[in-house]
Amino acid sequence: MRLEGHRCSRGRVERLMRRHRIRALAGRRFRPCTTDSRHYLAAAPNLLAQRFEAPVPTLYGLPI
Repeated sequence: MRLEGHRCSRGRVERLMRRHRIRALAGRRFRPCTTDSRHYLAAAPNLLAQRFEAPVPTLYGLPI
């Protein structure tokens, strides 16, 4: 309405939109993109070889 030269408040616009059953477009819901399971990269090498107990605590960079 301002572009046409009319001065109006937000409340007036809301009232007119309700009267004429005009609704604003709803924003799209945010959907994070966290995992790309179809990538071309190889999996990381298994440095521990599934050994979850280290003979020495600092052998694999574990804190003491």
